[in-house]
Amino acid sequence: MKTFTTMAEEWLLKRNIDQRASQSAESTSSVEPLERVDFNKQFRRWALAHCEYNARWSTSIEALYRDFEQWFDQKDQIPPDKSAFEALVREEGFSVADGLVNGLTLSVDVRSLDTSAYEVGAK
Repeated sequence: MKTFTTMAEEWLLKRNIDQRASQSAESTSSVEPLERVDFNKQFRRWALAHCEYNARWSTSIEALYRDFEQWFDQKDQIPPDKSAFEALVREEGFSVADGLVNGLTLSVDVRSLDTSAYEVGAK
């Protein structure tokens, strides 16, 4: 049985390959800048390491951006600005409405949930 992380990695890889194929079919004059491509790869790496995917969850764009920004700081790199980050989130297929990103949440938030109240036999 595949783990969720494995399935997410495969989905992101397939999506990246599909995007490259459609981009190469377009004119070569519309090549993205190197920095933009790097931010897309960095976003995927960060999301796989720091986030959980679930269609029922939503997280504020602010919280996600702060974590993404800290991740860049730890690597001594300059992150994209918040509007570019939001564009990355949308490009990866997540919807953003009212400041919330649907389907993506920080792993640290998931781990901090007190699930003991939902366990069978809990009083």
